[in-house]
Amino acid sequence: MRVLDETPVDPNDPNVVGIAKFAVDERNKQAQTNFELVKVNAGGTEVILDGTVYQLNISVIESQVSTTRLVAILVHPDGSKELMSFE
Repeated sequence: MRVLDETPVDPNDPNVVGIAKFAVDERNKQAQTNFELVKVNAGGTEVILDGTVYQLNISVIESQVSTTRLVAILVHPDGSKELMSFE
């Protein structure tokens, strides 16, 4: 998934890290996985009608195996979050 007009984010911003943790927690709940967030590598946001889409490149670990994943999270104006994709 590629977003046009994306605004870069600071991968160390606590808000961005929290959104990445939400994505990992949601994936673990939905797919019965045991991913742990290692760090946010890079990312960007795009404001859409329903809120702000965060597209993040994250490093995760599961069973001592580290991988990079691309995730998309929609943060609604009321602050609620929705995992759109976890690839």
